[in-house]
Amino acid sequence: MKVKILIGILLLITITNSLFANADSINRYIRSSFRAEFTNAKELRWEKIRDITKVSFQLDGETFYAYYTSDASLISVARDITLNQLPFQLSRSLKRSLTKRRYRECQLVYIIETSSENEGTNYYIVLRKQERLMILKSNGSGDLEEKSLPIPLP
Repeated sequence: MKVKILIGILLLITITNSLFANADSINRYIRSSFRAEFTNAKELRWEKIRDITKVSFQLDGETFYAYYTSDASLISVARDITLNQLPFQLSRSLKRSLTKRRYRECQLVYIIETSSENEGTNYYIVLRKQERLMILKSNGSGDLEEKSLPIPLP
């Protein structure tokens, strides 16, 4: 349950991107842990939000986000993906859902793929309906769950 809450918080952090920190203010153990895990990462951008540190980076031509606890434990790794990169069943399910009344007027904003040791791989689909964001979550099987995080746009 705690991991699900943390991943929800991480998603919210990714969406809002409100507080920034420079690399000098980041715990050296977190930087060391990151370097050990992602040796070829480039274009690092560090952010600290409360007890969570987020690093955005480029790896093999893609942008990734890694999230660490204050004790330098890797919580999750995420990346933005396209609709075409979703697993087949999830892509079909999402397309069907977007024709339903509740989502008919929604615009697809972006899709985030997360991976963590405890939760495995999950997908967060961010939709915009008028001035609100809605988040759908799936583990890739095709089942979509609306998260109770409709938040106003920044």
